[in-house]
Amino acid sequence: MTRVTLDLTKLVADGALSAAEAERLRGLGEATGRSRILVNVLLIFGALAVTAGVLAFQPPLDVGLGLAIGAVSLGGVLIYRAKDEWGLLGQALVLMGVLGVCAWIGMRFNDLEAPWPSYIWPLITGLTLAGAVAFRNAVLAALVPIALGHWVGSGTGYWHASYFLFVREATVSIGVFTLLGVALFWGRARLPDAYNLVTTVMARVSFFLANFGFWIGSLFGDHPGELWATAGMEPAERNAWNDQAFYIPDCVFSIGWAAFLIAAIVVGVRTQRRFISNTAIVFLAIHLYTQLFEVLGAQPLILVAGGVSLIVFGVGLARFDRWQRERRTPA
Repeated sequence: MTRVTLDLTKLVADGALSAAEAERLRGLGEATGRSRILVNVLLIFGALAVTAGVLAFQPPLDVGLGLAIGAVSLGGVLIYRAKDEWGLLGQALVLMGVLGVCAWIGMRFNDLEAPWPSYIWPLITGLTLAGAVAFRNAVLAALVPIALGHWVGSGTGYWHASYFLFVREATVSIGVFTLLGVALFWGRARLPDAYNLVTTVMARVSFFLANFGFWIGSLFGDHPGELWATAGMEPAERNAWNDQAFYIPDCVFSIGWAAFLIAAIVVGVRTQRRFISNTAIVFLAIHLYTQLFEVLGAQPLILVAGGVSLIVFGVGLARFDRWQRERRTPA
């Protein structure tokens, strides 16, 4: 039996190993890794239970802010000082803390007079971005483009047993998130490996949001800038503005979306980015079925044909993905 000792931190600093390779080797060398994960999971559930108990007392907002800041602080210490032992717990505390601060901003600023409510989403976007970068947190990274979407008329919502995503400015959303996704993919190779996960997650979520913009536009068309131009208008004034404003019909979005997805598939295959090509194919199928049912309706024959073709599509996508894996060459 041969035992080899490697200083992974030094190897990464010297450029001999990437951060991802170092993490993989570290995982292979830790016999107690699973038990540590189990302990961290138990601690996370304990922290969630404590949080739920505190919230049940309905403390003042400022008390909640203090608890959130404390969670971020403790989580940061665990991540930077004891990552191997308590990194998972640290990430959970950071996530709960950052979201707690964001919730405090939303509730506190919403009750203030203008212009404070308009600062809510810029601050939330900045906080989630800072948390994602500082703590390499993938969940916070995924929330950054979603928070940014509120600036450009997109967002998420919830009511009883219902979750939804809305897009009020299809054209602007497509432009913003396409440019953001391209910039993140371009910059990923030029940033340190430690930021690879964060930039990848933000780029992928941006790709999703750009496709959602195309999806809504292909159904309803778009009056670019309507969200801001008609702010504060009465319904009659808004209708009058729409009658005179520049309008992009839904057919333009339908054709543009198809071209966008075909280009994404080509880029994904050529650059060996399976996520881009596979996701583009899935959205291409969504586009096809959306237009099919939008034009022909939910007729029995259409439903049967759609179901059969969906099965064929699933098998084809699985084989396509396997083909991409087999032809993949080391970067």
